[in-house]
Amino acid sequence: MNRKMRKKPSLRDLSIDFIEAAHLPEIFHELDSQTDRGVGLIAAALLDDYLKKAMRTRLADIPNFDEIMFGREGAPLHTFSARIKIARALNVIGPLSEGHLEAIRKIRNQFAHSVLKIDFSHPLIAAECEKLLPDSNPERKPQFSSQRRRFIGTVLLMCQAFEAQFESELGNEIRSGLP
Repeated sequence: MNRKMRKKPSLRDLSIDFIEAAHLPEIFHELDSQTDRGVGLIAAALLDDYLKKAMRTRLADIPNFDEIMFGREGAPLHTFSARIKIARALNVIGPLSEGHLEAIRKIRNQFAHSVLKIDFSHPLIAAECEKLLPDSNPERKPQFSSQRRRFIGTVLLMCQAFEAQFESELGNEIRSGLP
């Protein structure tokens, strides 16, 4: 009997599919009900996904690309940090976006690895938030700290910029990255 071998599903499979613009309202609505830690983790995962998608448009389409480049431990683009550096080297993002992504990555890491309860008002987290875009709408969601609004606002604007970049590049050669 010649059966095709099927890969056994794993937890990693839950994060393989790329997010699309249609998912953004639902994701940002979910952020409103999250703790600061949840916001830091979910929003950074969202941007990380967009970064992977943007990088795929610049790299060769080879079999098992995601597994080889992103998926397994030791893969060249396995970490958010590596993806940020290579995205900058490929001009997928510019220096401003690189700085924002680095600040978001650092904040995400603190939320992910701290066993103590921390939030956006912690002085070290707040200092990283100062590297993000200003809070352009302080009246929106006044129950949240300005640092949290800066974090979410930066993530939202970057997601929108990635989406605009994907839209403009449909069928075209890639011209330039995010600023």
